[in-house]
Amino acid sequence: MGDASQLAKRLSGLTPAEQHEVVVDMLKTPIAMVLGYSSPEAVHPDREFTEMGVDSLSSIELGAHLRALTGVKLANSVIFQYPTVNLLARHVLEQVTPQDAELTDPIVAEVEMLLDRLAAIHENREIPADLVRRLESAVGRIGTVSGAVS
Repeated sequence: MGDASQLAKRLSGLTPAEQHEVVVDMLKTPIAMVLGYSSPEAVHPDREFTEMGVDSLSSIELGAHLRALTGVKLANSVIFQYPTVNLLARHVLEQVTPQDAELTDPIVAEVEMLLDRLAAIHENREIPADLVRRLESAVGRIGTVSGAVS
């Protein structure tokens, strides 16, 4: 998967219970691989990682796999802070925001990048009126704005 926006997009529209189930199932695969289990089903969501055989060395490998899979910034020690798959899944879900899903759209990501650059350039200064008019005109060309408050 690789980044939190992909995970957020995959989870969007699901109930919290379904989201939790998806993340638990997703986490079980690298855990089973690192521990040498025959399948992800061998990983019990409420069993502590240390009981399953995770030690400080395997936690480093597991942390790398979990970061790559979820796109969430997780410390190698995360499995000791959240010692079961269920607890870790809750933590991962807390780190993934609905805004991450919106950023999977490349156009939205590009607009966000441009707005960030604009804010950096005009930090502590007024934005030129001509630029504001151009931005308003660009939005007007797109059409009506959903959820706009007048």
